[in-house]
Amino acid sequence: MRFNIKDIKDKLPRIELIIKRIEDYIQEAKKGDKSSLASSNIGEDVDIVLLPPQPHDTAYFKGIDEIEKLMEEGTDELMKMSRSRHESIEDFITRVIKKQVNNDTKLKLEEILTGKEASFRTQSEMQIIMLWMQARSLSRIMDRALEAASKEKQIDLFKKCKNSQELSAFNQAIISDPNTEDKQGNPCYTFHQGSFKLIARYTKGKLNQEAHMLFIYSRMMYKGNPIISFTVEDYMAHRGLESKHRTVRQIKRGLEKLAATQFEITSKDKTSGSLFSLFGIHYKNNVIRLTLTPEGQAYFQGARAFTYLPTGLLLIDSQKNPHTIPLVMKLSNLKAMNHRKPNKGDTYKVSILIENTDIPTYQHVKEKMGRRYKDKIIDVFERDMNASADILCWNYTEGSGNSWKEFKDATVSIQWIDHPQDKPAKSREAK
Repeated sequence: MRFNIKDIKDKLPRIELIIKRIEDYIQEAKKGDKSSLASSNIGEDVDIVLLPPQPHDTAYFKGIDEIEKLMEEGTDELMKMSRSRHESIEDFITRVIKKQVNNDTKLKLEEILTGKEASFRTQSEMQIIMLWMQARSLSRIMDRALEAASKEKQIDLFKKCKNSQELSAFNQAIISDPNTEDKQGNPCYTFHQGSFKLIARYTKGKLNQEAHMLFIYSRMMYKGNPIISFTVEDYMAHRGLESKHRTVRQIKRGLEKLAATQFEITSKDKTSGSLFSLFGIHYKNNVIRLTLTPEGQAYFQGARAFTYLPTGLLLIDSQKNPHTIPLVMKLSNLKAMNHRKPNKGDTYKVSILIENTDIPTYQHVKEKMGRRYKDKIIDVFERDMNASADILCWNYTEGSGNSWKEFKDATVSIQWIDHPQDKPAKSREAK
């Protein structure tokens, strides 16, 4: 998945500075000497030989040194970004530079990339390619270090997961805010859908972000065995986390809260009969084991449907964007339900997407929030949909976010990024 350069500039200050200095350098180089250098050549294995710099060149070479220093200082951030988005640092740096140059220079960069010998005609062009070669050399070292540090294969963009009404309800209860209390004052969540009802009791208090992520990850890792095990390093790689000490502390808290959550299910067909938990937990020597209870295994193993969950969900900051995960989960389930149905595209009513989120209802905003529908409902929906930009793109097909009148009956179209169900059946089977 390619990095979105604009998003990176907005989210990662150190890399924003690297990009800015590259852009500044290239603009300065373009102002330099335009004298002919037609006899100068460069290839994959050819050293760059430069004449002594002229007085006006000093800033250029200082610029290269500064960019190299910034890249070295930003190594951890660049590697984290590469690990979480599956684009090499070399490719990213090359794209940043290509964006600033004309087609002739882009062609020369491509020639060098394919091992061909490329000639260049101006001092300006030579300096830009010099920058690219040096930044590329450093980024390749980072890529090799990243490859050596990772024992895992490339993280898939989607995981095929078992699904059912019960699993979706567990998911909903775990990632949602409590909406009631039991007689003992424990926060609870009640989910209704037709004759189906689920009650979740959080006996260790409201679930934290790590509890949300651990449950989602457990669904991705479930292979039929009642013991779902994974290493801290596996989990950190999928979550894009760096601090092992902090991660372990958060995992332990999340596991404790998750294991203490109790459920009760009633429906027309079956009733759980009593409270039950989903997991027993065990952590030792960097290995996490979630052992499904008999009830938990029955619901996981008994699920007959499937859905594709994007691994990008594990990178979402649910504290900053609390509704992104339930929105994407809803869209994933709808995708799975409709993909074989004729005339069913990825177009949905906004009202359906938000009905099981914690986005305030129209009535609540009307009565409790001064009728501020735009900033309490519409802006929140758009903000948290936009937070899924690495997973999908979306746009209004009917209505808009300009007002509640235009929003309440609006529809949106979804374009998934490399969703398995958008590929031909043979391609999915081969994968």
